[in-house]
Amino acid sequence: MQIIAYNFNRYFGTSDYKVGTVEPTDVKLIEFAINTKVYNALASIAETFECEWYISGRTINLVHKLSEGAEVDFENEVSVSGMESSSGTDEDRITRLLALGSDRNIPAE
Repeated sequence: MQIIAYNFNRYFGTSDYKVGTVEPTDVKLIEFAINTKVYNALASIAETFECEWYISGRTINLVHKLSEGAEVDFENEVSVSGMESSSGTDEDRITRLLALGSDRNIPAE
């Protein structure tokens, strides 16, 4: 995870990015191509450890999945009444979505 923070800092020309909470403690070998993008590397790490990653401010975290139950694919006009995309800066990038509610408002599969 430290190399992820290093690459964020190198790319953005800062030293503000740091590693926060890292819950998985086991050791696993993950190989990356030399041109792997940081977001793809984080996704691969999370998949390998069956975790989720998120960035809070400038702190990169890797935590065990917090959700319970089955994953739901969000589809416009199917499981979500409306969704729009917008452009913004890297600081505005959303990397995960936490949906709150009950099983009554989640479509059956």
